Amino acid sequence: MKKTKIFLLALLSLVFILSAHALAYRDVYVDEVGVDFNLSPSNNAEMNYLPLQEIAEYYGISLNFDEDDKEIHCVWNKTRFLLKLGSRIVEVKGKREVLENPIFKINGHIMVPIDFFEDLLKIDFNWRNPTPIIIVRPISFQNSVKVYLYTNMESYDFGDQIVVTLIIKNTSMQTLKIPLRSSQVYDLTLSYKNHELWSWSKDKMFLTAISNYMLEPGESKIYNITLPKDLILTPAQYQLVGSFAAKPEVNSDTTYFYVTN
Repeated sequence: MKKTKIFLLALLSLVFILSAHALAYRDVYVDEVGVDFNLSPSNNAEMNYLPLQEIAEYYGISLNFDEDDKEIHCVWNKTRFLLKLGSRIVEVKGKREVLENPIFKINGHIMVPIDFFEDLLKIDFNWRNPTPIIIVRPISFQNSVKVYLYTNMESYDFGDQIVVTLIIKNTSMQTLKIPLRSSQVYDLTLSYKNHELWSWSKDKMFLTAISNYMLEPGESKIYNITLPKDLILTPAQYQLVGSFAAKPEVNSDTTYFYVTN
């Protein structure tokens, strides 16, 4: 009986320590912006968790709780996955995967191991030292966004109209929310022997407020740009580079065209 009491006291102490530990941290940053989580992540070497509800609200994950079966049915970007309290097994599109740590509930909050969010949302988790503050950064969109550039012809007669097609494509299987430095989405630069002759944005005004550019998985957005008629191009080879005005910028490969007599 005495041993049982000691065991129960030890168990209660452990629960109290874990509860205090999970609630101890002050600030959480998602995309380097402060987010008011009422429960901060655990930064324990053996227990690395994030609160499911707060992450779900930020990333737009739909949650449906089944209290009887202790299951959480989730939908994110048309992907369905199933979590269960006390289990390390998760189901994604009907396929079972094993997490490093089990899912648990503490003080009304469901805590999910970070490795699940890393695999699902493709985001990096970095801890700011020496204070236990988390910074959540999405994996660089530069690896997922491609800019393509085409001219309507490879060679033009002097005075021909030159039309350029610029394509911004999401090559990944996840929705991208990309910060722009202003209301400008793209730019186009014309050069001769690497000397800039003209840029599309040079005579334009843009709102300076930071905005977000959304791309669904596999989506391409197409922009057609006509070079101005008063841009006199003598016979020569010219270079064009398109750019996506994100932060940081993403450039296309150089496209070449000729102007002949």
